[in-house]
Amino acid sequence: MISRALAGLLLVLVLSSCSTEETDNRLAAAVEQAIEEAVVPAIEAFSTEATDFETEADSFCASVDETSLRTLQDRWLSSMATWNRAGVYRIGPLYDDPIVPTIDLIESKRPRGTDYTATVRETIASAVEGATPLDDTYFRSLTFNRGGLLALEILVFEDGADLPSNAPADIVAAYEASPRRCEYLQGTAALLAERARGVATGWTESFGDAGTPFRHQFLEPTLPDGSEPAVALVTLAIEHVRYLHVRKLDGTADVQVAEAARPEVQPFFGNLEVAVLEIETMFTASSPNGPSLLDLMEERGFAEEAEALRAAIAQVLLWIRDAQEGGGNTSAAGAIRALAALDATLQNEVAAGLGITLPLNFNDGD
Repeated sequence: MISRALAGLLLVLVLSSCSTEETDNRLAAAVEQAIEEAVVPAIEAFSTEATDFETEADSFCASVDETSLRTLQDRWLSSMATWNRAGVYRIGPLYDDPIVPTIDLIESKRPRGTDYTATVRETIASAVEGATPLDDTYFRSLTFNRGGLLALEILVFEDGADLPSNAPADIVAAYEASPRRCEYLQGTAALLAERARGVATGWTESFGDAGTPFRHQFLEPTLPDGSEPAVALVTLAIEHVRYLHVRKLDGTADVQVAEAARPEVQPFFGNLEVAVLEIETMFTASSPNGPSLLDLMEERGFAEEAEALRAAIAQVLLWIRDAQEGGGNTSAAGAIRALAALDATLQNEVAAGLGITLPLNFNDGD
């Protein structure tokens, strides 16, 4: 016969087990909301934009004029903004190769922060002036630092002269003078769109040896690399915050060519903003099927920690919007301090609120 003391101990163990299981289930549900309501939509949006850019490039080459050029430029700006959402998720289909992953083929500045603008200009000029067939084989042979979004930026915002002009009339004249320039534009756009679709397919249909969508692999107890899903998500956020700091603010600013041609659009600040908003969406995405990661933190009694994350994100966005308006603290130092505070909040308050242990080392998006 079981003693009362033993029966009580068994009851405590059962209740504790149920409590732990419920906690794990709620965390899994919150991760699922982040994947379904934030990650996958961002990846699919970039795929759609890249395909739309490819279509727009074909339309431009069918009717080369300043009006169609303006439309093409607008489509590139939209594609780049959407990329700054999708690029947060440097894992799975975007990080499919340890040497040259797809993320580097899309954004050449990603690996080391190097500005490859001069390299891309030289590559385009040599190809346009040469006789090498600008076919699929040619574009696939290009190294990561010669294609992708940077190549398209140069093709739609400059005329390719030794001293590049961003005047629309000069860009149109360059295309009219050399049909191979349009071939280069279309070939680069087609390959980018194909790669973007491949990333979306990996998330939604099949990725890797498992043959299942990466969105499903992400919801397993552990990911293919052995990491826990919630840990992987928070790590992605931390590493992207560091990428914004090291690659966009400490290093040579990106989208310089587009910024010079279309300063009224402010693509640099706009891209910073959408990246930070995407990190916010990762933590606030919810549905009737489950809580957001921030909701879960509050459920667990970490309301102050959840509010700390909201405040840290708001501070970064405040700096960006002040800079866009030309007021307040527009120096990079202001943004770097705000990003450092967000980094620390993710490592400390968020990790504690979600009950996870983060890895000791992070990178800067490399």
